[in-house]
Amino acid sequence: MTKTKQTHKKYLLLILIGSLFIAFAIVAFLIPHNIAAGGPPGVAILLNYFTGFAIGWGMFLVNMTLILISYKKFGGIYFVKTLVAVTALSIFSDVLTYLINGFIITDYRIINAVLGGLCAGFGIGLVSSAGAASGGWVALAQIIAERFKFTLGRTCFGLDFILLVVFSLVFREIETALYGLLTIVIVGKTIDFTIKTFGKKAIKKEV
Repeated sequence: MTKTKQTHKKYLLLILIGSLFIAFAIVAFLIPHNIAAGGPPGVAILLNYFTGFAIGWGMFLVNMTLILISYKKFGGIYFVKTLVAVTALSIFSDVLTYLINGFIITDYRIINAVLGGLCAGFGIGLVSSAGAASGGWVALAQIIAERFKFTLGRTCFGLDFILLVVFSLVFREIETALYGLLTIVIVGKTIDFTIKTFGKKAIKKEV
């Protein structure tokens, strides 16, 4: 087996494991306890609130727009790996929703915020270490991080923090926003730790 094939298999494994962790964080910890964590779902909810645009199509539109922008920045291989990650995340989310089927690990929202942040941050870090993004939001964060020499974790935190502030102002859900803030702080720290441990510090253009 050539070194290139081994590398691609390693990246595919990182993408799949990372996507599984993100899906588990969303399905097991965040959604059941209404913990806001930012990203395309949050943008889609705001879009729905102001325009009535369907949330599912809103998420698709936001994700694909940002991923296509990142394609021009990072190249075709990155684009393909990101599509694999997005597809895997969607499949894992549906499968875990069926398997978990309403099972609650703990009722304490603060514990769910912490565990959700750890799992999501670890998963996003693994996917990013493979030179991909788990969705359009992370793709946007990778562009900003590469442009301004920020860490990916801090960039994700900054974007999600802005979205949480807008959420709290629009919906006046201060408690939910605070739990979301705890989650995105943990997500950001965990992303940076995971990338330092497993792989790439920055995404480079691949053709």
